Amino acid sequence: MTAPDHAQVNEHPPTPPFDQREVLEEYVRQLREEGQRGSDYGPSMVDMAIATADSTMANENRALKIRLEKLQKVSTEQRKIIAASQGGQESAGDVFRFVSLSEMPLIPPRMIMPPLLEDDALIQLFGESGAGKTFCASDIANSIASKTPFHGLNIRKSGHVIYQLGEGIGGFRRRARAWEIVRGVDLSTAPISVSTRPIGLIDKGSADTMCRAIDQASAIHGPPVLLVVDTLARNFGAGDESSTKDMNAFVAVMDMIRTRYGCSIMLVHHPGHGDKTRGRGAYSLPAAIDVNLRLEKDADGMIRLEAVKMKEAEIPPPLAFKLASVDLGMVDEDGQPVTSAVLRSVEYTPRCTESKAGNGKNQKTALDALRRIHRPGDRTALDAWRAALRAEGMPAPRAREATQSLIDAGRVYLSNDGGVYATGDD
Repeated sequence: MTAPDHAQVNEHPPTPPFDQREVLEEYVRQLREEGQRGSDYGPSMVDMAIATADSTMANENRALKIRLEKLQKVSTEQRKIIAASQGGQESAGDVFRFVSLSEMPLIPPRMIMPPLLEDDALIQLFGESGAGKTFCASDIANSIASKTPFHGLNIRKSGHVIYQLGEGIGGFRRRARAWEIVRGVDLSTAPISVSTRPIGLIDKGSADTMCRAIDQASAIHGPPVLLVVDTLARNFGAGDESSTKDMNAFVAVMDMIRTRYGCSIMLVHHPGHGDKTRGRGAYSLPAAIDVNLRLEKDADGMIRLEAVKMKEAEIPPPLAFKLASVDLGMVDEDGQPVTSAVLRSVEYTPRCTESKAGNGKNQKTALDALRRIHRPGDRTALDAWRAALRAEGMPAPRAREATQSLIDAGRVYLSNDGGVYATGDD
């Protein structure tokens, strides 16, 4: 792997501390709009906003509390609808009905971070191991929670971010610290809630456990704007990602959480074993996705973020990054400096196209070398392939370019364990 570049500390000036009142007032405004549209926001969201107002600012801003109490009337009506759907006294007509087209509101797509992230959407961010998925997802989370632009993209809807972390809690905190140093932003008061362990979200009981924890965190920070599930595999539970039945159950839980809180959900996922252009598992997942983002890292360390599906908006321009090393200003038990990394924006350049890849002199040399060193039934490591090319006199940068272009073109298959296999496409 290419060593990360070194970033300058305090690349951006400090931003003011997070203002909880600003977020709550923005949330109230959005709730009022949704109430006017007849939205199905859950009553617990209004209750949590009132609890937050009671605990933080009721004495300072009584007008805000009055507006929240008015919203509770909408909450009461929603409770009747929910009770009817669960076998209560209300008639079925109060639960489900048709309206004329003219009654439907004509509104533009709602965005959290235009033009990339839609509001109230199921989002997938997928990429190979080592492509920088958690660096990207946590960068987005930090940006939304602190209302800090994400590599040139402004945050339209900021607020509470729930991060369901499947592993690496210590590393996650160090990455957050590196982000603070480079962005010049203090996250100590930003509304970010991080899980202490993975949870199996295919199971409704576990999903209910998560919702109770979200309710507790939301009583402090307000309702969530975004829930990040990193990764889907680590938080899937005792099921089979390739099973349509199991994946449908997982998607149903995501829909339940999204409807309950009116938030977007970002699933951090791995690509398919054979098809690297889609997320792993049953096809029912990509069918349910509203925003599909692909993250790829090439041999030179460039990380490309590309939208391959936008349900309610145009496909936005791609972004490109490289990892930049950041000294955290601390030492480990051996007295060595502790570092982490952040994404640093770079100019986007397209990957090699299939028409070019695999037909050049270096690509043909690389493909011949792979076929010479590979033994049927054995694993040939990508690093070993590149070492063989260097031993034959090919410069290291050209070896990286040639091998990566063959992988991108599908002439060579790269497995999750770093093994490479020629596909036999001459």
